[in-house]
Amino acid sequence: MPLVACGRPEATGVPCGLVVDTTSFFANTNVRDKIQSYVPRYLDGCATVGFGVVTGVSGATDCRHPLLRLNPTSADNPGDNPKTAEGIRAARRRAAVAVLWQLAQCAQKEKRTRTGSDILGALDLIARDSSEYGRLSKILIISDMIENSPRLNLYKADIRTRGERDRIIRRLQEDRVLPELKGTKISILGFGLLATKDPSRLIELRELWDEVFTASGTTGATYL
Repeated sequence: MPLVACGRPEATGVPCGLVVDTTSFFANTNVRDKIQSYVPRYLDGCATVGFGVVTGVSGATDCRHPLLRLNPTSADNPGDNPKTAEGIRAARRRAAVAVLWQLAQCAQKEKRTRTGSDILGALDLIARDSSEYGRLSKILIISDMIENSPRLNLYKADIRTRGERDRIIRRLQEDRVLPELKGTKISILGFGLLATKDPSRLIELRELWDEVFTASGTTGATYL
């Protein structure tokens, strides 16, 4: 479905998503600083933004927010003034930053979904919640990417070889728990922070996530 405003098409932009990890990663790093320093720049060129939080059971969280439109409509800017339009976009990007932080704080208080770290569930939820407006063009994930859920425990999983990683991917596919992210570009902020001091394990974790994202249909991942 095209992104249009009331009365005239919206300005050029793509559908974007923001996902923040509110599990042990939140307790051990300055998530608020990461949100405030990186998200506004990331949203340049976005027409809409969806939101997701990583909890122990991400699909069960009540900490959700409707998609935000970042471009002004003809009613917002009836004179079609470029400076007014950019001012509105900047204000809405700031609003998106505030929403993401509010969702993170909400999830911190949500005791029933606290145990574990369900990154795959958060990605699946944001993709489904945003699907009415078209596939997400890009998603920023603020997380160390240590999945710890019944479907995949990366604190314990053997991922040392390509064969072991392939078996994990096949199982996730068979269980239908891989998110549908065809054509989406993934960016990850915080990968591996405090997860392990073993550099070889970090390499294996990155290789596994690269394979997960490939199997999910993404155009690849950037580790910031």
